[in-house]
Amino acid sequence: MKKRIRIHPLARHVMKITFLQMLLVCIGISLCCAHTGIGQELLDRRVTLIADDMEIREAIIRIEREAKVKFVYSPNVIGADRRVSFAAVNRKLSEVLAMLLPLNISYRIIGGQIMLKNEVPQSLPDLPVSKDRKVSGKVTDNKGEALPGVTVRLQGTSAAQITDVNGMYAIQVPSGPAKLVFSYVGFTTLEREVGNETQIDVVLSEQYTDLNEVVVVGFGTQTKLASVAAVSTVSAVDIVKAPVGDLTNALTGRMAGVMTRQRQGRPGASSAQIFIRGRASNNSAALIIVDGVERETFGDIDPNDIESISTLKDAASTALFGMKGANGVIVVTTKRGSEGPAKVVYSGQIGFNTVGQRPKPLRAYEAAMLHNEAEENMLNAGILDRNTYKKYFTPQDIETFRTGKGDPLLYPDVDWFEELTQKVWLRHQHNISLRGGSKKVSYFVSLGYMYEDGIFKKFDTPLGYRTSPYAKRTNFRSNLDYKLTPKTTLSLNLGGRIENEYTNRAIKYTQTAAVANFRTGAEAAFKWMYIAPSWSMPFDREAAKRRTPEEIALDDTYNQIVGVGFGGALAYQENPYINLKRGGFTAGEKNILESAFILKQELDFITPGLDIMGTFSYDQSSEFYRNQSGAGANYTVNRETREIIPAYENPATIRIDDPLNANTGVGDGLLKTNIQIQANYRRTFGNHNVSGALVATREIRYLTGIEAPRAFQGMVFRTTYNFKDKYFTEFNGSYQGSENFDKGYRYGFFPTVGLGYTLSSEGFMEGINKSIGLNYLKIRGSIGTVGYATGNISLVGYASIPSRFLYLDAYSQGGGSFQLGNPTSPVTATGYYHSQIGNPFATFETGLKRNIGIDANFFNNRVQIVADLFDETRSNILLSRAGATFEHYGEDMPIFNYGKNYNGGIEAELKLSNRSGPFRYGINFQFSHIKNKRLIMDEPVNQKGNLRMAGSSIGQFFGYDVEKGFFQNQAEVDAWAKMEGFPFMPGDIRLKDINGDGLITPQDYTAIGYPDVPIDQYSLEPSISFKRFSLSALFQAVDKVSNEFNLVETDAIFIVPQYYEHQLDRWTPETPNAKYPAVRAANIGQNRFFGRTDLKGNNTGIINAFNLQDASFIKLRNISLQYAVPPRFVSRLGLSEATVSVTGYNLYTWTKFVGLDPENGDDLNVGTYVNRGVTYPNIRTYQLNVNITF
Repeated sequence: MKKRIRIHPLARHVMKITFLQMLLVCIGISLCCAHTGIGQELLDRRVTLIADDMEIREAIIRIEREAKVKFVYSPNVIGADRRVSFAAVNRKLSEVLAMLLPLNISYRIIGGQIMLKNEVPQSLPDLPVSKDRKVSGKVTDNKGEALPGVTVRLQGTSAAQITDVNGMYAIQVPSGPAKLVFSYVGFTTLEREVGNETQIDVVLSEQYTDLNEVVVVGFGTQTKLASVAAVSTVSAVDIVKAPVGDLTNALTGRMAGVMTRQRQGRPGASSAQIFIRGRASNNSAALIIVDGVERETFGDIDPNDIESISTLKDAASTALFGMKGANGVIVVTTKRGSEGPAKVVYSGQIGFNTVGQRPKPLRAYEAAMLHNEAEENMLNAGILDRNTYKKYFTPQDIETFRTGKGDPLLYPDVDWFEELTQKVWLRHQHNISLRGGSKKVSYFVSLGYMYEDGIFKKFDTPLGYRTSPYAKRTNFRSNLDYKLTPKTTLSLNLGGRIENEYTNRAIKYTQTAAVANFRTGAEAAFKWMYIAPSWSMPFDREAAKRRTPEEIALDDTYNQIVGVGFGGALAYQENPYINLKRGGFTAGEKNILESAFILKQELDFITPGLDIMGTFSYDQSSEFYRNQSGAGANYTVNRETREIIPAYENPATIRIDDPLNANTGVGDGLLKTNIQIQANYRRTFGNHNVSGALVATREIRYLTGIEAPRAFQGMVFRTTYNFKDKYFTEFNGSYQGSENFDKGYRYGFFPTVGLGYTLSSEGFMEGINKSIGLNYLKIRGSIGTVGYATGNISLVGYASIPSRFLYLDAYSQGGGSFQLGNPTSPVTATGYYHSQIGNPFATFETGLKRNIGIDANFFNNRVQIVADLFDETRSNILLSRAGATFEHYGEDMPIFNYGKNYNGGIEAELKLSNRSGPFRYGINFQFSHIKNKRLIMDEPVNQKGNLRMAGSSIGQFFGYDVEKGFFQNQAEVDAWAKMEGFPFMPGDIRLKDINGDGLITPQDYTAIGYPDVPIDQYSLEPSISFKRFSLSALFQAVDKVSNEFNLVETDAIFIVPQYYEHQLDRWTPETPNAKYPAVRAANIGQNRFFGRTDLKGNNTGIINAFNLQDASFIKLRNISLQYAVPPRFVSRLGLSEATVSVTGYNLYTWTKFVGLDPENGDDLNVGTYVNRGVTYPNIRTYQLNVNITF
């Protein structure tokens, strides 16, 4: 074992933040007269400004640039360092000023300049205001509810009033033409002409739109209004609704076109696979970006640290990432500080887990009865000889099981799942954060802790280790922003975590690596529980508590029985309890530190809107696994004497106090550096808005050991232009390379073009907009190339492809041994052989992505629709050409860029939102249909149609197809095609003879079922709120997906496996239309058509269309009920805010899938003994949450 250096992250972080006051010199003001018409023209100029916690000073500078005006003011007088938040898109300058300026600040237009003063003028020289009348009225919403706090401003002046708690206002207006502007956050601004009325009541319509929302894209940000890319975003509010141990599961059902699949639920290993718009190649892993830097994962980040998560899906958004972005990009943005007093937020969650869908085994009587029936079926069919075969159970045995009065030693009846697992187990998570800032420094600091227990009971083992897995994680994050000068900002981002994971081991393994055992310990323990028959071994739960010497003795003998000898022979099983009690354990610790240093310099002195930014990131991680295996004595029972005797003659197996084996730990680590130098430009010239970015990137990864570093480097550019926020263009791309390929084939250029057109802004649409209630309609599209440059994974139909240096010849150890040295005492040495021919032309995959989408808002933006039609053709996929070459070639062919796939589909999202006074409600519906096809595969040119994989989907299952129904009699069996070594019988499923040769052979394999990733996905999230209560629920459904996971199978260890409830609906002569086939006895090496074994009982992994299950489902994924504590109660406790909520996850599943959760899967290759059933069930979570702000 190699010695590894374990580097512990920073244990203590001391931070001092000093608030500095800036002394600003007042600017001299030069006044001159201005014409009234000039002033009005200036105020009518259009401005677009998104202010998110922005200083008034900065907002004024941006307005000056866009509106071509000059402000004259004293910063101290107007409070220029105060911060404001608002969104103005193509609004008049007068309206923007109403949103920007505090009520005590007035403005005057003099000589084309706007002077700001801390007073309300009685009149303005450029637009005299006569106070000869007063206009009053009431402002309500469309439900008739009064709206307090609405700003009522006299257009063209600074005269304004605010509505009171009853929505009432009164304002002085001049004689003659005048106009009032009513504005309120969250509502559409309304203008009303003032004629001769003295009372004007208005109704404001609520504004349901997120067009001004700023979304994070590659190497920058954009508003949704200006974006032409396909981007979906999940906010922090939705992320924390899901009580999950791994953040990847919080994305489930939240984004159109993004599918997740949680294969298992073990603490620390419950992450979901994420598919962004399905799969276009063998490897579908998305690129992960956290705060602008590529990271290995994001699932272990504390959810309370997240600001938003976005997925980039089309070429316009992913081409920027070159040969890493083809599978989509997940962009995670963590929280940052802002100017204002320090806020301390505590978030605490405590809950419990319980198992979700699980198998329902039959108890001893029904299981024995079915096995007896299975033997009788085979005897009647002549498969077994009545003269020589002896049944497992006598009629008396079955009657004893039925009455339940038998000796539990000789007639056990054990539900192993119930005996070894807990009903509920604990999870809790805590986070405390500090957020705030001054003019020069802003900060966000967070510390979090998560603990999640495991499903197994905690037995007192004689070897002194824990029998249930667990995971705990400590997170730390510090995001600091320092304003070194008014134009220079230094940001320091530091994130770290310590992860501890623990799992019990299973005894039966062929893998010796500690990491492999860590992945399959608790998972394999479920294998034995699922298969062990309830009558096979006794179990005394009281003895397992080991409180007295008598209980200890009984636990070490009675509870270690591996078979009770039915059928006149010792039928040894694998005792599930022994695996927990004496199998050993694996414990792992990971230390991760991720840092980034970002320096930004504004270059307005060169040209307005220009800045340059440099980023250096340094990531370091180390992990170590301690692995100790154990063993214990096995016993059986003499059924005549009731004596518990050793099951094996080897004396070594009789020992009771076998110690744990020596530690076989292993460690690993990663160092990664990333450098980015980025120039940005953004400016508005009248109605023309332009922006651009140019980025140079270089990344190097160092893995511990002797592997060569991995490097990527290149250039990225992005240019955007829009005219009047109506016509949009983008031209983006990257030129990137990888050291993994030979010279001349390392670099690729990945350009993309995007266009957008806001049709609703056209003048000819005004009448149409009003007639159909259309508020916004944009058509957008993009086309471009993307790349992917890492190795492939092994899938059905593909050989496993190495990921490094395919252009080099490879040599491997093996090819026989050689005798060297003195002939009388030779030394044996293992040779090396040429194992792979290098391909100097090997290079990266390329994909052509196309996307066309629409964004539409209706009925005052209460209804929002986003829909996209997309496809991708992925070429140059690396494939082994073994299937398409001659057998006598003599050596494996090189790896070629040969494969080609097509992937396409449609995704849509519909949002409805409304309110009625204090009552609000909304619905979010998402749908996606995504299907792929393999166009070119590595297979013989003359491959038969049913065996051809080209034309099938990635992840498509191949096996025997079946005819509907079962054999009803022996005549049907005799007329059917034959299978060598496996005689059919009445009640069996009917395998199709595809090639018509009268034999069932591998030549009859064909595509069966659907792929293992859903083609269709739906999600529905209704939400309601009333005053301080809010309730939401998330439903998710998938369709057109298959899963080969099955429980009932033959196994070399379990001679007679368990039977389950669904098998009661089996074929018999009296029930010819049953759902399941006749049962078969597995103790003669024959399978029962349910498992992954082939039809001869061999573990070849061949499945058929009957045991391949429909894995579609509808799930109640999440429920969240929240209550915001009233301020009057919170203030008494010295707090600012407090909320209490109850959440649940994976609460209920509607499915036809039999056994475990339809998402559960067995993707682990763990050797000969553990071949199916190796998975930890998905869990159901209920949790109480408290969020307090000090």
